[in-house]
Amino acid sequence: MKKVIVLGVILGIVAFMFFLRPFSGDSKKSRMDQLIEENRELKKDLENAREQLTPLEVENETLNKYLDEDIQAQYIEVTFPQDGNFYRADEDFEFYTDPQCTNRLGGQPVIISPEVDEKTPEGEEAYCICLSTEGLIFSKSWPELYISN
Repeated sequence: MKKVIVLGVILGIVAFMFFLRPFSGDSKKSRMDQLIEENRELKKDLENAREQLTPLEVENETLNKYLDEDIQAQYIEVTFPQDGNFYRADEDFEFYTDPQCTNRLGGQPVIISPEVDEKTPEGEEAYCICLSTEGLIFSKSWPELYISN
């Protein structure tokens, strides 16, 4: 009798597995299809978001550019007031076109403000700034300015 019960339980388990197995595969397949479809929808949403973001990034860059230009114009106006005179430094004094003082300016610039500003960025060497007819110019040391004749 025990053998019959054990055999019945084993046959029941085998039959249960035999009949449920195809259904469980279908359920996995349908879940996989569902996940694939969700992935496609998410990709479309991401692409739409990118398309909406691109014009906003361009607008942000444009606004930052105008803001930077306005800040620089205010800095020049406040820091380098003009008195109507033109100035020069000693003949051998070197000016540069960049704050790192790597691009030497050829010739002696015509400086239009008697003021000199000095900056010392963190972890870098100090540099001086003057306002010339060409815009801001830089030097590694403080220039002695003389009124030009």
